[in-house]
Amino acid sequence: MLFLVHKRVIVGLVLIVLLTAVFSTSFVYSQSDTEESEPLTAEQQRQSNEEKAQRRKNLEAQIKAYDAEIERYQAEIDKYQAQGDLHKREISSLNSQISRIRREITNNELIIEQTNEAIESNKSVIAGLIKRKQSLQDSLKRLFIEHYRQQQVDEITIILSHDNLADFFDAIQRRAVIQEHLRETVHQVRDLQERIEKEQNHLTEQVDQQLLTLEVQQINRENLAVKQDEQEVLLAETQATEQQLQGQVDDLKAAQARIRGQLYALQGVPAATSFGQAYAYAKVASGITGVRPAFLLALFQRESLWGQNVGSCYLTDPATGSGVNFKKDNAPRDRVMKASRDVQPFLQIMEELGRDPFSTPVSCPHPNYGYGGAMGPAQFIPSTWAGYKDRLAGVLGRPADPFDIGDAFIASAVKLADAGAATQTEAAEWKAAMKYYAGGGWNNPAYRAYGDWIINKAREYQADIDILERKE
Repeated sequence: MLFLVHKRVIVGLVLIVLLTAVFSTSFVYSQSDTEESEPLTAEQQRQSNEEKAQRRKNLEAQIKAYDAEIERYQAEIDKYQAQGDLHKREISSLNSQISRIRREITNNELIIEQTNEAIESNKSVIAGLIKRKQSLQDSLKRLFIEHYRQQQVDEITIILSHDNLADFFDAIQRRAVIQEHLRETVHQVRDLQERIEKEQNHLTEQVDQQLLTLEVQQINRENLAVKQDEQEVLLAETQATEQQLQGQVDDLKAAQARIRGQLYALQGVPAATSFGQAYAYAKVASGITGVRPAFLLALFQRESLWGQNVGSCYLTDPATGSGVNFKKDNAPRDRVMKASRDVQPFLQIMEELGRDPFSTPVSCPHPNYGYGGAMGPAQFIPSTWAGYKDRLAGVLGRPADPFDIGDAFIASAVKLADAGAATQTEAAEWKAAMKYYAGGGWNNPAYRAYGDWIINKAREYQADIDILERKE
């Protein structure tokens, strides 16, 4: 009998420990993701809401003003088209493009503002759910202990400890009530955990969308600077007809030499690569996949310009995915990789390639959103690269290296061909570039500047390639 009692005690204590562990594991992670600063007072919150509302109102007014401006410039373009005034039409066209870009920038600022609010709201919801879950967990522990205590007393002991049957049945009823509360509370905790995970997934989606919008915003700002430079040149030019250049063969040779020598900076590569060298890699990848070299070059150029600190982080803690920024005195960085998604594929890739995973550069995360961990010139995250490495090994006859320029070109070309780029039409290439950038969200109008940029740059590179391929 004593052995049975001890056995029950041991089993009960083990169950308590297991129950606590099961319901606290995800809670600890959730809580760390939703830590908040000191809450605002009611007056501060009111002022903050008023400021946000005013900012949104101002942004919406700016968008309407740009719409009117674009309409006015379009009317000018139509007028100068009818008059045959090429110079004024080009100036009006540039003005229209500048207004359109400014409108996109303002519209994205509005989207960023709204998404920030949605992210903060979502974090607040998660924090509230976690607080409720913690309260239920505390109740669950108390109920379990009470249930366990009652289970140690059998019916004979209950009868002997009460003077009449009514008290006995009351005691039995209390036991049943505790059991029912215990079941209900367990279900409530599980339901709350499911809601927390659902909200966390939603938060992840919002953060991913915010990162894409921020990157498109950078593209728009770059485009604006380019168009403004073009505008200054055009305004400074006279309407005189340019004279034809003499010596076509010499000019062709000079143009070819200039294009081949252009530096083509690839992210993750120690030294800059010339356009001629990059074109050679692109031609090899094109021969394997059918994806147009100019399109590949354009995509790599865009990838190389994403952010100022891309490729400057090392992974240091596989358990959490944290690391350091080696270009900033090894400053600690959280979220260098998403531990549950990318760390194990990264370690496996590094082992197969004989690389040190803790001294191999990867992209750093945005200061406020998402994760880093993108590898090499093509900026594949480890989990994505893992999905392609067997196909690439079949093509190359060896394990593909995401840090090798040639392998990176082929990997990107394979991925783009899967998205339809091998048809070599601009429409298909635009769609493939958008899928490369935003995955399932490729048709979001807020991101279209990325695809537009790639196609425009591909046209420029195609012009250079046509010169390179012309016979002297």
